[in-house]
Amino acid sequence: LDIHIPVRIVSQHQDGHEKCIVEISQQVRVHPSARSAILNGLTIRHPRKMKSLMACVYVCGAQLGVYNCLLSNEGASGSVLYGSNGARVSVYASTLTHGISGIAAVGSTVCVGQSMVSKYHPTVVFICYFFSLFFLFILSVLAETSSFSPFFQFHHF
Repeated sequence: LDIHIPVRIVSQHQDGHEKCIVEISQQVRVHPSARSAILNGLTIRHPRKMKSLMACVYVCGAQLGVYNCLLSNEGASGSVLYGSNGARVSVYASTLTHGISGIAAVGSTVCVGQSMVSKYHPTVVFICYFFSLFFLFILSVLAETSSFSPFFQFHHF
C-alpha cells in the first residue's frame, strides 16, 4: 500500500481495532509527497510469511499518526514501524508486535504514548538516530520471556 497523497484511513467501528483488519503483501509506505497520513482503529498485518526484511509500516519524510491500532510484523523480519528522512511519527493507544524491533527511526522524530511494544527480538526495542519520546512513563514494554527484563537500548548511527 503506497500512500502518495494526504489520507486518513479510519475504521468505522469505534470499539477497537479487532474488527477492521488490513492484510498487506508488502508494507504500508508513506511517501514524502503525502505530507501526512492517519491510521485509526486498524489492524495491519501480513497474512503469510515474508522472505525479505521489511517493516510493516515505513514512513519517509512525511508525518504519520497511528491511533488505536495493532501493527503486527509477524510474517516479516524487519521492524514494525520504520521512519527515515525527517519522518514525524505519533503512536498513541496502539500495540506494535513482532519484528526485530518495535520502532526504528533514522533522522526522524517519534512520539509514543499509552502504547505497547511486544514480542520483539529480546535485545532491541528502539533503534534510532534522533528519537523524541514523550509520555515515556506510560509506555508499556513486554518481553516474550519472563526471565528477560525489558529495557530501552538506543543505537546512534
